[in-house]
Amino acid sequence: MNATLLIFASLLALATCNFKFGEKAMQALTAVRNECFASENVDAAFINRLDTYEIPSRDDLKCHSLCVFKKFNAIDENGAFNFDVFKPYVPETEFAAVMSIINKCNVVTTDLCEKAHELHSCFNQIVYKQN
Repeated sequence: MNATLLIFASLLALATCNFKFGEKAMQALTAVRNECFASENVDAAFINRLDTYEIPSRDDLKCHSLCVFKKFNAIDENGAFNFDVFKPYVPETEFAAVMSIINKCNVVTTDLCEKAHELHSCFNQIVYKQN
């Protein structure tokens, strides 16, 4: 499956989106992101840029995006994504729209860190499209 959620998640939040995560989803995402910032030794100043049109570079984020996907069990060791794990966090009426966005992202790399970062970046560029 083609992909980058996150962002998931990083994903969908805030002002420029037509949909928002619920409180439960944002709590879970924030907790996971914080764990991944610590485990990847990433500067916490980048956290505010995870839900923007242009996320920090892979060099800046290291494998943060992959870490988030792994914590949600959204990617396996072979790089296959399973976005159904996000269904409890995205309203049912909006899940198809989220998947439509993800399916527009054609990520071809086999490097898992790069794959997760590219999907995250692509997703955000669609969701937070600049006018």
